Amino acid sequence: MAVDNSSGQVNPEALEEYEEVLEKGKPVIVLAHVPFLTQSVLAKAREVWNGGVVIGGGNFGGIYPDETSQEFLEMTTASDSPVAAVLAGHVHFYDKDVIEGEKDVPQIVGDALFHGSALRLRITGRG
Repeated sequence: MAVDNSSGQVNPEALEEYEEVLEKGKPVIVLAHVPFLTQSVLAKAREVWNGGVVIGGGNFGGIYPDETSQEFLEMTTASDSPVAAVLAGHVHFYDKDVIEGEKDVPQIVGDALFHGSALRLRITGRG
């Protein structure tokens, strides 16, 4: 499921569709432009960009999430959430950590292609 958060917040129109996708109970991989708060991505972003370019952790230098973004994060990390992972970009460096919540959700942030790096993921079903 792709979500538009390129403005630094989750687009409100995406929330209703996201809820419908999650209710199906099938594993979900979220594709986002701007990463969500993890301890490592926030620390690296502050070092590289001298500011918060991640959604969450406003009091630590990140972007304060609006109501829609906060609800999105709560749905993503709910204990019964089918979200298996979040893939993001935006910050132009690689990072892998977990978005903390009732359920910790892995987040992988890909480096910028112009740095000459690429990310290859292998996704397999559980069987």
